[in-house]
Amino acid sequence: MTYEETMEYINGLSKFGIVLGLDNMRAMLDALGHPSSDLRIIHIAGTNGKGSTGAFIAAGLMAKGYSVGRYVSPTIFQYEERFQINGEYIGKDDLVKIISAVKNAAENAGITPTVFEVETAAALVFFKMKKCGFVLLEVGMGGRLDATNAVNNTFCSVITPIALDHTAVLGDTVEKIAFEKAGIIKPNGRVFSAIQCKGAEKVLEEVAAKQNADIVFCEEPKINADGSFDYKQYKNIKISLKGLYQYQNAALAAEVLKFAINDENAIKTGFLNTSWAGRFQVTDGDPVFVFDGAHNPQGVEALMKGLEGYENIVFICGIFADKDHKTMVRIAAPHAKKVYTVTPPSPRGLDAQILKNEFLKYTPNVSAETLESAVDKALENKGGCAAVFGSLSFLGEAMEILRRKTNG
Repeated sequence: MTYEETMEYINGLSKFGIVLGLDNMRAMLDALGHPSSDLRIIHIAGTNGKGSTGAFIAAGLMAKGYSVGRYVSPTIFQYEERFQINGEYIGKDDLVKIISAVKNAAENAGITPTVFEVETAAALVFFKMKKCGFVLLEVGMGGRLDATNAVNNTFCSVITPIALDHTAVLGDTVEKIAFEKAGIIKPNGRVFSAIQCKGAEKVLEEVAAKQNADIVFCEEPKINADGSFDYKQYKNIKISLKGLYQYQNAALAAEVLKFAINDENAIKTGFLNTSWAGRFQVTDGDPVFVFDGAHNPQGVEALMKGLEGYENIVFICGIFADKDHKTMVRIAAPHAKKVYTVTPPSPRGLDAQILKNEFLKYTPNVSAETLESAVDKALENKGGCAAVFGSLSFLGEAMEILRRKTNG
């Protein structure tokens, strides 16, 4: 296949949507010779913070000298972003090679896979081909029936904060969702969890006990006056990612890295050099722009806490229709003097006018805009801050528009 034919194949599978279950994945991995068997996989599930936690873990491992593969979704800038080794995106030739291998395996197995199943299998083929020392595998949705859970071994499981999200599929209580996330816990395995609410914590403990797995829950990190933090035996750790919630993500990553490498210098070096686009990413300039992938109530609440040091805040907000947009709006609305709503570029995107009407319940200063006009109007907020959030799907385009308008 050519690159164009590869993308056409991927896009053609999109019509099958999201289908939870492991049968197709297991059949494909059988046909591919179980590429995950030789990989040290760190499997990451959770509602919020998967990407940032993975970025911290990857940076620590790289500082120790390991080649680290990362499989992430959704992406912000380009398709190849899904498959990374040491922060570098897959090349087009390698992408064609791995997708072709998976397509042939699916045909040999007599199955029609979803896009996510193909991408997950392709990631494992790629990381095996490149002989990665560690692989960070992010769950797409849930965990128990997610395609990534077809792997037959993991180095450890990681569960970031759990909250209500995808309730139509995963369940309408935190406990039900926690049960789905806990599905990545392997028999006799090692599990690291963020601080959880009591209901989620109990479920994780019960599942770990049934699997005879050791589970470690994070403790609250101590944030120092200079912006560094202490965590257990590690002192004065500095992080480059902004947002108060990043300290907890870093603490969870520190637990994982203590188990994986137990090297304080590598942890400190890695955390200081960690980058992760679209997670409280702050730009220079006037006004300041903050790009954040907050896409559910818990994420929006964390973003609002991070914005407490800013004044004259305007929002550019676009949300998927299957998210709890009413709660997200209720949390966010009091913090902005003006809101520009946009429609995310996806069939799941909530119409900007519907989102505007929801914001109008709490604040009168709301207008529905195209993304370009929203950035134009936000740029007029001199001396203030513009927060762009609601879905990762349009952050990359928003960043490019801002770059073009400010740099010429």
